[in-house]
Amino acid sequence: MINDSGLQDAYDAYISLTAKLLEQHSPEAVAGIMAVQALSLYRTFLSPDDYESMVGTLYESRNRVKTLPQATLQ
Repeated sequence: MINDSGLQDAYDAYISLTAKLLEQHSPEAVAGIMAVQALSLYRTFLSPDDYESMVGTLYESRNRVKTLPQATLQ
């Protein structure tokens, strides 16, 4: 679990929102919207160089991404 309680609260709220959205929308739609929102947030508060670095890090980490437990998605 996450050590920071505020970060854990945000994570839990995000998972709850994801579950609610998945009740009415396809996983592909929900994931696509969330990915675009994440990139938009990064682009908003990072410098152009830091944004490019973040996107590069995300790309390089793509094979380390784990699947979510089915219980999380229901």
